[in-house]
Amino acid sequence: MTNTQNIIQLLKSNIKLLFIVFLISGIIAFAACFFIPKKYKSTAVVFPANVSQTSEESPTEQLLQFFLSEDIKWEIAKEFNLYKNYDIDSNSTEGSKNLFNYVWSEHIIISPTLYESIEINVKDKNPILAQKIANALINKTNQLVRVKKREIIKQYYDNSQKVIIHQKHEIDSLEKKMNELDQLKEDNTYAKKILRDKIKANLKAYEKIKVINDTYMIDVDNNNDYLSVVSSPSLPDKHCYPIKSIIVAIVSITCTFFTALLLIIFKRK
Repeated sequence: MTNTQNIIQLLKSNIKLLFIVFLISGIIAFAACFFIPKKYKSTAVVFPANVSQTSEESPTEQLLQFFLSEDIKWEIAKEFNLYKNYDIDSNSTEGSKNLFNYVWSEHIIISPTLYESIEINVKDKNPILAQKIANALINKTNQLVRVKKREIIKQYYDNSQKVIIHQKHEIDSLEKKMNELDQLKEDNTYAKKILRDKIKANLKAYEKIKVINDTYMIDVDNNNDYLSVVSSPSLPDKHCYPIKSIIVAIVSITCTFFTALLLIIFKRK
């Protein structure tokens, strides 16, 4: 208890010093904020569309994986020359990629919301560039999903085509046998019945796979969008960083705390 009282008394007796430290450090921090490059944030919100749930992942989670893919990242980096924009030497292979990934994660944040949509936040020194990058992320992700979906559907389409060709041959073969039986004079009613049943069954199967195949054919050539833009990328008119009040508060409190700590240490010595 005595030690606590001594510390309180010490701080009270140096309250003017602590206040001066708080004030000066705050002024310095405030002045330093003017030398920190301003950053602007463009925000957009999208919702998955035409993305069916094919696994335990929801459509939102599937779409998010495309947004976070390496392909999208490096396409954006190349299109907007982000290595230069982020002042990273692309010629230096050692560590440059890791540094870029770190800076990218600081400037571009893509995350799901509580309402199963996806929020995109892009920060940059240039507000127009921030908006352009956000737009490019949306468009390129939509294109990537479209390409991947087409690749899968093309496989389904090719496989269903093979089944259709096989069933056509089967039906043609059965009809040929039926014609041969019709030309015979002996009684072959039972054999004809079996052939008719087989032809009927094959025609039903053929009709079903033809409907599926036609659907695949439409999807192979489609230009569907796989996300719906709920909120288009904004053009920011005020900077989001640095936040002067927070920086001033943190610096002032930290400097004052360490000054008080030094006073206590020197007093004990």
